[in-house]
Amino acid sequence: MKTQWSNHQLLVRVDQGEELKEVVRKVCQTENIAGATFNGLGGFGEVQVGVYNPQTQDYDAPIRQGMYEMVSLMGNVSLDHGDLFVHAHAAFGYLDHGEMKVVGGDLRKAVVNYTAELVLTPTEHAINRQYDEATEIDIWDLQDQVNWKN
Repeated sequence: MKTQWSNHQLLVRVDQGEELKEVVRKVCQTENIAGATFNGLGGFGEVQVGVYNPQTQDYDAPIRQGMYEMVSLMGNVSLDHGDLFVHAHAAFGYLDHGEMKVVGGDLRKAVVNYTAELVLTPTEHAINRQYDEATEIDIWDLQDQVNWKN
């Protein structure tokens, strides 16, 4: 992994064999970032994306191996009970018997095969998560946000 600040954004290169979400978490720990958004692209050898299953309260997310091109990535970093939480959704293109296909969803795991390039934008303040009874998951707690419009 290599990083470089550019204005108020952190450019992150994820190297071969590294897991994308772990790199984001490590970068945020090193740079003392408790709230951020990020996007990126890259080539991966192992990916796990899925869809949340409310009945099991878990993700249906098979592990896939092969050559996967990340065609879309969007994510954020927040604090979940004081711990850094990396949440991302991604789409990957791949060949299936010569036909181009795409798989996507909640990103559980993505191991770089060649390289990945991310742009991480820290927020001004930490983003906290709290349990929401209606959805039965932890979501952003935005009650303490300052109204920036006068």
